[in-house]
Amino acid sequence: MSDVLKERAYKKWVSRMSIIIRILIYVLIVLALYYAAKRAYVFGYELFREEAKELPPGRDIAVVIPEDADISMIARILEAEGLIDDAKLFVIRERISDSHADPVPGSYILNTSMTGTEILEKIREGVYKS
Repeated sequence: MSDVLKERAYKKWVSRMSIIIRILIYVLIVLALYYAAKRAYVFGYELFREEAKELPPGRDIAVVIPEDADISMIARILEAEGLIDDAKLFVIRERISDSHADPVPGSYILNTSMTGTEILEKIREGVYKS
């Protein structure tokens, strides 16, 4: 083969490889967008889905809210006690809720059939076991 034919063949090969690489990049971008959209949907669904951990009657669980507890610490306590599924989602729900009253420290009897909103209302109102 002459050098001209070799050069043309090489340019043709480079051109095809460039097209293949671009297609692969576009496919990866589409997959990344799909994955991000799916994660965003699941996050939004979980955020606005208001379901209790268990069906009624559930189980009563004693929980102590310390004096210096912020909402993040309360969420971690509730998650550790098995009252909520995700502490981070609980904190975000509290932040987007209408009321931002401080939780009242104390000992509470909470139930696994209570939703996160019901738990928040109870600890904000200070309805606790003495």
